[in-house]
Amino acid sequence: MLVVADYFTKWPEVIVMPNQLVVTIAKAFLENVVCRHGVPSEIHSDQGRNFESTVFRGLMKLLGIRKTRTILLHPQSDGLVERLNRTLLQYLAMFVSEHQRD
Repeated sequence: MLVVADYFTKWPEVIVMPNQLVVTIAKAFLENVVCRHGVPSEIHSDQGRNFESTVFRGLMKLLGIRKTRTILLHPQSDGLVERLNRTLLQYLAMFVSEHQRD
């Protein structure tokens, strides 16, 4: 799952993906963010390997996007998305059985 939020409008986008491979994330970002909303001037992410990869950095450079990242072990610097993730997990927990088979 890829969670994207506009810090100005607080508009969230949740993109369901089959895996967390960098190619999958880059494709989901292009198709669901860039194609629908245009190229952002800046993105802010955590320090996940997929966002720090050569492929993702190359995509940011190609699109002219300035990329910033959170401070290591300080998720509060990405508070909007962290709170959104917590809310999503709470909602999903209401719909998924205890054994997560549905």
